[in-house]
Amino acid sequence: MERRIYMRGNNPFESHIFRIVDCFYREGSRFSMQWGAWVPRVDVYETDDKIVVLVEIAGVKKEDIDLTFHEGKLILRGTRQEHYSSDPAIYYQMEINFGPFERIIPLPTDVDAEKAEAVYKDGFLEIILPKK
Repeated sequence: MERRIYMRGNNPFESHIFRIVDCFYREGSRFSMQWGAWVPRVDVYETDDKIVVLVEIAGVKKEDIDLTFHEGKLILRGTRQEHYSSDPAIYYQMEINFGPFERIIPLPTDVDAEKAEAVYKDGFLEIILPKK
């Protein structure tokens, strides 16, 4: 499968900044944001009639996910609850992030937010956004 990445806008400086930010967050949950939230990994792709956003958020309950649209951006917020044992334990490795998360995803074209669909299955949230 061929994966092509398109940058938004024609401004070279803007494209450079987006590449730097994308590189920083590409590893998703390995980096924390200033306010303690983690950042889920996403894939965004476009077909002839829709934009699809695929978000990796294993372990998050449906009721802990909030999706909104604002000024051409998809805003995803939620919380992954901690699953630590109540028994005393020595942890040798801790790589799974818990707590609140937020991801603001600029959309490459206008979409009909009223007709958006979302499916959460096997740890992935797929958001289908029909183009206007």
